Amino acid sequence: MNIEHAKKKVLVIGLDGCRPDALLAADTPNIDRIASNGIYSWNARTEFRTISGSAWTSLLTGVHMEKHNVFGNNFRPRDIKYKTLYYYLKEWWSELRIVAYSHWRPIITKIFEKGIMSKKGSGSDKKVTKKLIKSIKNDNGDLYFIQLDEIDGAGHKYSYGPDSKRYIECIEGRDAMVGDIINAVKQRKKEDWLIIVVSDHGGTGHGHGKPTLDELKIVFIISNDALVEKGEISTDENNDEYVEIVDIVPTIAYFMGYNIRDEWDGVVRGFIQELP
Repeated sequence: MNIEHAKKKVLVIGLDGCRPDALLAADTPNIDRIASNGIYSWNARTEFRTISGSAWTSLLTGVHMEKHNVFGNNFRPRDIKYKTLYYYLKEWWSELRIVAYSHWRPIITKIFEKGIMSKKGSGSDKKVTKKLIKSIKNDNGDLYFIQLDEIDGAGHKYSYGPDSKRYIECIEGRDAMVGDIINAVKQRKKEDWLIIVVSDHGGTGHGHGKPTLDELKIVFIISNDALVEKGEISTDENNDEYVEIVDIVPTIAYFMGYNIRDEWDGVVRGFIQELP
């Protein structure tokens, strides 16, 4: 670990149940600015079982559902067969400060390993956002993770998609929270931030769980001032080539200077130069 690594910070913002087409239909100036400073895909894919437990485990471990062994929201003892990226980074750099807040509590209690986080907690979207902002301002953390859940709740209650007024309104409300978070990040000068905005699944009608396109497609944004290409990620859909939820882990690892592990199923997205 050197001084350049120590300046690197990562923020992952998870928007549970956010469909890309609905995000594009909503008024989201803050998320738009993040996307404009990086790469993005509105056609990225989650696991074919479009359920939060499976998807968030894939995002945090970097392996597909068939490997990590979580096929739904019921986490049985010792279900998860692979460690999260955060576990490996903490093992690599013991002084690393990890801060994680999640509206959906199982992310904190079932997916993240015990003892690796400097601060953690759950609560409403408003509460976890407030806690995260306070930590960004005061705790000098290195890896930040937040999951906002109420977009998914709006989809279940009012229906998913760009034609659902209340669903769109909820997305716009989360965008304002994202703006507050980014304003806190901007107060931390002379640091190199990788900012990721991602959803775990979409939805159709009032639910999700099946492998329809409206459920499989997720928001995928990676933003950094200097080290990523700009614009929409080009993939070959004719050959079933897509950006995937498992691409988050190797991308963060590469940014932090950590070696890519053989078991990870994803690929590094967006970097155009070697890191120090």
